[in-house]
This record gives sequence, C-alpha cells and structure tokens, in this order.
Amino acid sequence: MVEITDIKKFKKNVMNKLSGYRKQDKFKLACNPILNENKKMITYDDCLKLVQQLDTVECIVCEDTMLFQDYTPWCMYQFSFDRLNNRIIHSIDNIRVICWGCNSYPNQTKKCSRCNHSQNSTLQEFQ
Repeated sequence: MVEITDIKKFKKNVMNKLSGYRKQDKFKLACNPILNENKKMITYDDCLKLVQQLDTVECIVCEDTMLFQDYTPWCMYQFSFDRLNNRIIHSIDNIRVICWGCNSYPNQTKKCSRCNHSQNSTLQEFQ
C-alpha cells in the first residue's frame, strides 16, 4: 500500500495533473464522441483511491520506484495516470498508475535532466 504523508501537497500535485488531463480529454471527446459516450473524467478522489490501493511503489512497466511526493516538475519517476486506450478520456476504467517516464517516453532509458534522479538514486532516497 502506498502511504501519502503530505496529503495537501499530494492533492496539489494530483490537481495539476488533472488540469492537464482535462485539456487532453476535451480533444479526445471531440475526436471520439462514441468511444467516450457515458465516460466520466477521473476526479481527485478517484486518483487518491487508485494510489492508495497500489500494492507497491514500483512502476508496473519498468519496475523502478515511483515518487508520489517530493519530486520536481518533469521528474521521470513521478507517478502518472496512463490511459489504457489513448482514444478514450482519463476515466476510472481506462487508467493505470505508472511512472511518468514510462507514460511519456516508453521504451527509452530514464534519466531526469532537472533533478538528476536515476533508478539507483531514487531507490536509495526512498529507503
């Protein structure tokens, strides 16, 4: 189970993510109205529940440790909500939690250019 120690900071981070997702989802709704019929965009409460239900802090794609707080913008190891079908909006039945690096740059080696995290340094910080 993932433990969030600073819920206020976590909520701010999730709300920032949701703001960006809503912009993407408006386009998805316009381009694919039939696929998105009866779909509801995820809420903060949906996101909190998904994160709290995780069995591990490891990304299910790359197995690196994901950061849920205390990360810098553009950090590859921050958590992210990945759409399973990219033609459908960020709805509760169409997302999974993975690291931002795997979500944004699949099949590429991760190295944060701004915070200098690498898999080994992230693991050491987390322990």
